[in-house]
Amino acid sequence: MMYKLLKSLIVLVLWVLTIFSLGAENVKSTWNLGTIDTVWNHSTKIDNDSSSIDKFSVSLLDFQFQTLINNLGYQISLVNIKHNYDKDVVTLFPIEVYYDFLQNKIFRFGAYSKGELGLNEVGIVPFFELGIKVGTYYKNNPSRFRYSWKNSIYIGFDSNLEFNIGTQVDIGSLGLLLLFATSNIEG
Repeated sequence: MMYKLLKSLIVLVLWVLTIFSLGAENVKSTWNLGTIDTVWNHSTKIDNDSSSIDKFSVSLLDFQFQTLINNLGYQISLVNIKHNYDKDVVTLFPIEVYYDFLQNKIFRFGAYSKGELGLNEVGIVPFFELGIKVGTYYKNNPSRFRYSWKNSIYIGFDSNLEFNIGTQVDIGSLGLLLLFATSNIEG
């Protein structure tokens, strides 16, 4: 069964790559070290005044591909490690597809959907999420493959039938910020 799911995932990724490679001269490719996501479920409360952080996730080595004509793009990560409530889930090659309604050289606003087939101690855990995201990114020359940070705030509805509010912080920019902060303390 695991072989069949992995085979289906590979076919899906190849299908998406084929669709996005149409008009390949207009595709922008970027990468980053990964992101750290913290997610609040609006319905979970510690008390009447505050919410808890319900979900935490780390993705490592993200690759983004976006067509420049119609603002459509997708992102594939090498691995995503997620802590949902009391469960830990590991996903290989999670995919996110997005469409930016508004964008300029630094900011973007649009809809996204992501899908994963994760693994935990019980077995295979399918997951999807749909939502709206506003964030920062650097729009570079499409002929170059460059680092692009990914920081955003999003609101989504997931396969657990939950509305989530989340923040996504780029690991590389967070590392530079920490390095800069420690150098200012020492100097």
